[in-house]
Amino acid sequence: MARAQLIRSRLLALPSLLAASVTVDALGMLAAAKPAMRTFAGDHASALVAWASDTNLNAATDTDGFVAVAHSRATANLVLAVDRSPEQHCAELGTLLGYPRCCADRIAALGEPAIDDYAETVSHWNYSGPFRLIDTAGYASGRALISHLPCSSTCRYSLELAQCCLPVAATLGPLPVGEFAATLVGLSRSRS
Repeated sequence: MARAQLIRSRLLALPSLLAASVTVDALGMLAAAKPAMRTFAGDHASALVAWASDTNLNAATDTDGFVAVAHSRATANLVLAVDRSPEQHCAELGTLLGYPRCCADRIAALGEPAIDDYAETVSHWNYSGPFRLIDTAGYASGRALISHLPCSSTCRYSLELAQCCLPVAATLGPLPVGEFAATLVGLSRSRS
C-alpha cells in the first residue's frame, strides 16, 4: 500500500495547468511501469520537467513544447527524436512509450495521418465487462486508464495495463481519472 500512496502523492503533485490527459500518461508510467510518456506541454513544459525531476524521473523537451518523461534521460531523448522523425515511426514510438505491441502495430498499419479518425472510431466501440477499463473516449479530459488507442475492444494487453492503473486511480478522488476509476473498481476482477 505504501507504493500506491507514493504514486498517488506524485500524481497529485502534477502541475494543475497541464492538460488533464497528462495525469493518465503519468499514471501509466508510475503504476503500470511504462518506460516513458510524451505530451504537449507548451508554455508549461518547465513545470512538467520540474515535476519529473521531483519524482526522480528524467525529462527532455523540444522547441515545439513537447516533453518526454522517462526513467532514463536517454529514453526521454530517444522518444522525442523518434517522434520528430520524418520516417514512419508509429510502431517504434509506441514501443518506446510502453504501448502493447499489437496496439502500436495497429496504429503503424493505419499510418500517422489516420490516428485522429481511428481515435474517433475507437471512442464509439462497445466495451463490455472488464474491457470497460480500456475505454479511451475520455482520455483528453483525464477520464481513462490507458493513454494509447487499443487495437480492439477486447485487447488483453491493454486490459493488463489498465488493471495495473485502476487501484491507484481509484484513490485520486477529485481528479477526473479518479472519478472515472471509481465507476470501474468492481470490473478489475471480472471475467470476460
